[in-house]
Amino acid sequence: MTVSSGSDGPPSLADYADLPHVLVSPSGRGPGPVDAAVRAHQLQRRVALRVPHFATALAAIAHSDLILTASSAVQDLVDDSVRSFEPPLDLPPHDVAMVWHDRWTHDAGHRWFRERVAEVSPRGPEA
Repeated sequence: MTVSSGSDGPPSLADYADLPHVLVSPSGRGPGPVDAAVRAHQLQRRVALRVPHFATALAAIAHSDLILTASSAVQDLVDDSVRSFEPPLDLPPHDVAMVWHDRWTHDAGHRWFRERVAEVSPRGPEA
C-alpha cells in the first residue's frame, strides 16, 4: 500500500516515481525493493527522506507532500490524517522478522514478548 496526505487519486507510474518518497531503512541504506520494482519499468523513484521506523515515516507524511510505500501491515498505524491506495506497480512479497541481540535470547521477559508477537503474526509461531 502507499500512504499520502494528499487528496488526489492514485498517480500514474511515472507520476508515482516523481513524487517525494520516504524510504524506511533501519540501517539507513538503500535502495529498497520498491526502487527495484520501479527500475524494472525504466524509471527511478525520488527518495527524499530516509528514516529507520515506519512510525517516523507516517508522522513525516502527515505533515508534508511525501509518500510511503509499505506492507499492508502498516495500515494498522494509519490514522485519518493520511490516505492509502494501491501503488501503481506490482511489488514482490517480503518477510517481516524479529531480531534481537543474543544476550536477550534467554531473558524470560523478552522471550514472553517474542512469543506474544509470534502468536499474532499472520504466519504464527515458528521454530
